[in-house]
Amino acid sequence: HGLDINRDGVRRSGYELLSYPDVDVAWLAGVDPRFAAIDGKTAERLETEAKYSVYLDRQKTDVAQIRHEESRLIPETVDFAGVPG
Repeated sequence: HGLDINRDGVRRSGYELLSYPDVDVAWLAGVDPRFAAIDGKTAERLETEAKYSVYLDRQKTDVAQIRHEESRLIPETVDFAGVPG
């Protein structure tokens, strides 16, 4: 079907495939006719959410890391006058 995907042996759901730049619900319907039953508005929403889900997942990871770092206490013995910058 002309899609350049990772050849890592991992099976991907239709939603995961929608996150690829060249994949939309119409393309999926060409692979599996069950996707043809999805109406236009729903297809558009699924495509948009899938494309952005990759970025949202990254942001969630970044937020978790920042929260972890924010919870780290700086010892009272740190001499800030001796820190360059």
